[in-house]
Amino acid sequence: AWQVWNFKAKFLLLSGSRWKELFDPILWRTSPHYGLGLPLLHVWTWSFSNGPVQTIPLFNTILFNILAGGLVFSFTFQLTGNRLSFLPAILIYLIPAYLILATSQYADILIGLFLMAGLCCFVLGWNDKNSSWLILSGGLLGMLSFFKPEGLIASGLVAVLATLLLL
Repeated sequence: AWQVWNFKAKFLLLSGSRWKELFDPILWRTSPHYGLGLPLLHVWTWSFSNGPVQTIPLFNTILFNILAGGLVFSFTFQLTGNRLSFLPAILIYLIPAYLILATSQYADILIGLFLMAGLCCFVLGWNDKNSSWLILSGGLLGMLSFFKPEGLIASGLVAVLATLLLL
């Protein structure tokens, strides 16, 4: 995270009009093929502070994890209406490997969050026969490409499977 995402965020924040130099081939170790979704989220959050505070990326990561648990809870409650819908969300937070990886400030938590949100919206649209949920699902899945190249592949696979299912 420090070499790729946080470096890019600091570069975008502090470089001014020279931000395009982030794509210079000399910076090949910063994975220039990765999307700028996470660094731009950090830059946006830093705009509310006095500069690139080191705790902001960690705060963002913790926020994304809370959102993931909230999404699991709200989706299972929407589908089942059961009061025990909070159990799957709590089970996520009881997995030590998940907590370690989720707070490591990688973009994978965002890919998981947007993929899960897109799939949840697709299921709700399918169940309710509501095209608004399906449009939201497409938008959320389209956002995956802004975080990592794997997100583009995942959204493409889900789009193909969803199209086959809808046909």
